[in-house]
Amino acid sequence: MGLTDEQCKQNNSIPIPEIELDIDDTQKEIDQYQKELSVLMEDKQANRLDIMTRESKISKRKEFVSNLNSILKYRKI
Repeated sequence: MGLTDEQCKQNNSIPIPEIELDIDDTQKEIDQYQKELSVLMEDKQANRLDIMTRESKISKRKEFVSNLNSILKYRKI
């Protein structure tokens, strides 16, 4: 989804290295949650709540990465 141009402007004070570090850190979190999700999927019935929790965390972090990438893309225009 990403941010609008106006939202990107509002985040113009964030240094690029900080954005890149946040993207890297968040991607590591996503990878960890996906590993956990793989293990939980072995018994879907017993782990249903934990699976939904991990899927939600993954989704929120992917959205965050998308937003950060929007800021980087906006600055390259």
